[in-house]
Amino acid sequence: MLRLVAKGYTSRQIGVELNLSVSTVDNHKYQMSQKLGLPGVHALKVFAGSVAFWLAE
Repeated sequence: MLRLVAKGYTSRQIGVELNLSVSTVDNHKYQMSQKLGLPGVHALKVFAGSVAFWLAE
């Protein structure tokens, strides 16, 4: 999921790609940001963009 966030996918697009509801995607993004010690989901997008090189397929 973090790879898709790094690519700029919206929650809806991620949900379609992974066959999850938008609320499940939002919950996972929130949980990831909490576990990484980030202040919020927007910071997760910034973080994902900064580590995108290591997330490459």
